[in-house]
Amino acid sequence: MCKTKIYSFMKRIENLLGKNTLAVAQGMMTSPEVPWFYLPITATKEDPIIPYGGSLSHLIFKESQGIISPNYDVAFNILLAALDVQDQELDQLFRIRLGMHTRSPHPVIFPPHVDDYRPHKTGLFYLINSDGDTIIYKEKNKSKDYTEIQRSSPVENAWFDFDGLHYHSAQTPIDHERRIVLTYNYTTRN
Repeated sequence: MCKTKIYSFMKRIENLLGKNTLAVAQGMMTSPEVPWFYLPITATKEDPIIPYGGSLSHLIFKESQGIISPNYDVAFNILLAALDVQDQELDQLFRIRLGMHTRSPHPVIFPPHVDDYRPHKTGLFYLINSDGDTIIYKEKNKSKDYTEIQRSSPVENAWFDFDGLHYHSAQTPIDHERRIVLTYNYTTRN
């Protein structure tokens, strides 16, 4: 059963998918056949390269390119499930990205960033249990200092969405081998 925790501009939904749908999504997204691409930085090109600051990425959909990955149908249906639970209708999809961070010897918090500068929502689907929170900041503009307002822990089968213009960052896992998250950038009609 889905439980929704509501913040002013954020929602968290636990147990979004049924066990069979989740098993299919996990099987496809964690398969050795997924082509991962290493990026020495995680967020933006302006960010400095830091120890343990890289990540692995698998782009599934990009507005300018269309469908890129055979994992699109499963990933897209996860977004639709989250919108259905919230009684929302998809307007425009900008991007779906599967990202992975591997274990680091100490927590590394990546530089704050936004995924897109147009008004949008950012949705995260945590495929597996891990550590390495997602951190949301109060700021909607680049800043020297950021004020943390919320954290979301990567718990298997949890959905978390927020106003995508808020700067946010991720943290590396230190207790688990990997942190795998589907990230969505989209708008809704309601």
